[in-house]
Amino acid sequence: MIPVPQSCIIPFDFEEIQDKQYRNLLKKEFSICRNKKSSIQTKAQTVHQFVTLEPEKHQKMLAYCVDFKKIETFCLSYGEVSTKQVQPQNKFEARLAAAEAKKVNPEAQEHHFKHL
Repeated sequence: MIPVPQSCIIPFDFEEIQDKQYRNLLKKEFSICRNKKSSIQTKAQTVHQFVTLEPEKHQKMLAYCVDFKKIETFCLSYGEVSTKQVQPQNKFEARLAAAEAKKVNPEAQEHHFKHL
């Protein structure tokens, strides 16, 4: 799970997926994730705690985990990062561009990012 600024969370409409088989696969995967949400969040929080608070006890995990502190800092400072303007190719990219265009106040985002 990674931190994502609230301003970057984009609603997703499965019906926009043209390929019916792929759309159904995504729906099934989403349903499984939703059903296991509590378990996924608990495990993610445990890994986060091991890596950020007790790294010396969990050296093996450090080899394959992201640097949570680094990406959380980036998440909080996201509004200060300049992004290259690219012409959107589809609705998803258009929504992403709109989210990136919003100004983000890092102090206000501190407690409002979500781990996905």
